Amino acid sequence: MKWPLRYQFVATYLLVSVFTACVIYALVVFTSEQRISQLKLNYQTEEMIAEIVSWYEAEKDWRGFEAYFVTLHPQYIQLAGTREDNPNPVAAEESNSLEPGETPPRGPEGPKRHGIVSQSNVVLANFLGFRVGDVISSAYLREAQPITVEGTLVAWIVPPEATGLSLASQRELFQDNFTQIFKISLIVGVIVSLIFGQVFSRWLLKPMDRLYSAMSSMAKGRLYQQVPVTSNNELAELTLGFNKMSESLTQADQKRRRLTADITHDLGTPIQVISGYIEMAQNGDVELNNERLKIVRNELKLVERLIRDMNLLAKTDSQSLSLQLSEVPLDKLLVAVHQRFLPKCEEKQIILLLNLESTLPSLYLDEARMLQVLGNLLENAVRHTPSRGKIVVSGKQCDGYCELRIKDSGCGVAPEKLEHIFDRFYRIEPARSGSDGNSGLGLTIAKGILDMHGAEIKAHSDGANGTEFIIRMPHKINTA
Repeated sequence: MKWPLRYQFVATYLLVSVFTACVIYALVVFTSEQRISQLKLNYQTEEMIAEIVSWYEAEKDWRGFEAYFVTLHPQYIQLAGTREDNPNPVAAEESNSLEPGETPPRGPEGPKRHGIVSQSNVVLANFLGFRVGDVISSAYLREAQPITVEGTLVAWIVPPEATGLSLASQRELFQDNFTQIFKISLIVGVIVSLIFGQVFSRWLLKPMDRLYSAMSSMAKGRLYQQVPVTSNNELAELTLGFNKMSESLTQADQKRRRLTADITHDLGTPIQVISGYIEMAQNGDVELNNERLKIVRNELKLVERLIRDMNLLAKTDSQSLSLQLSEVPLDKLLVAVHQRFLPKCEEKQIILLLNLESTLPSLYLDEARMLQVLGNLLENAVRHTPSRGKIVVSGKQCDGYCELRIKDSGCGVAPEKLEHIFDRFYRIEPARSGSDGNSGLGLTIAKGILDMHGAEIKAHSDGANGTEFIIRMPHKINTA
């Protein structure tokens, strides 16, 4: 059975409340007798000390103290008298509950009471087995509390054993009162826990409800979902992560749709041309002479190049492209690509300059792939540079890496388009198709090959004064 998280929060509040109340109840019940006993003992002791001090301040002597003490504490009346007057106080105490004529039993010791002893260890009130006038050992006074008058020790009061106090009624009354209070507190605690549990669970889980709603929308195909962040905790971090995920999925879906459309368009155009000529030849409308066969051949080359580029791009994405690494001097690499594009630039009346500021080192790289990268960049520069324009290829050594630059004097790229310039099938001029030989994958392939070499590429442009591509190659090329 599905148990919503909100109910789990409420149940947690309830369990904590009930558990806390039970622990408090158990502690109070198990410690109540001891606490009440100690409280009563302290009160009786303080009361007797005050009475003893009052007597001594008034009389300055202990004669007649027993009668005064028994008058204030009638429970000691059965214990009054010296050893000769009352040799067995237990029998005297129990005789009050016997019928006339019955013989009271004799016990081994009297009930437990406070003991009062003078400063000279003479018993002033009977306790345990001692009688008034007995002299006791100081060993019995270890737990006794001294009584002083004007700084002078006048007596000792010996506390009774705690088990001698009759606390059954007080303990029962206390537990009854506490049980009633506990029941009321438990009911109030449960009600408050339910209210606060509902309120706080709704407040805490509101972001989760919004996330669940957004995820349900994503499951239905509406990928772009942005949940507002209303807190500053782990749920806020989860919300931010969800928003980024949704944005990334939306962008990936848009790229996938654009990729499908671009592939359809780039493949459809040459296929339509080829199928058109074949259909007209079959109907006898035209004759497939050498000129028309050359057109069909060029269209087939476009299809072959697109398929080849897509295959290469798939390998760079999966890091499965095999690199044939060898030690290649960078200056010779730049000279080679410069010589390769020099005729094309002269044909278009574009100045192609090679600027090597310093002696460049040799790096371990795949020479053929790097020529392909530089070729794609130069081909892109030649395509967007007008007649009488200029392209500069330069290279220099920096601290820890080598920097290669290709800068043209074309129309440039708008800043908002620079972030998409390495995307698949992205064209600065969307109206242009792949009929000019541009599949829209050249820069993407170049970036993928450079990534496999551990290098990076960036593009800079202000949208008016040409575009510059900067390649930074570390001295230690990735050989993985």
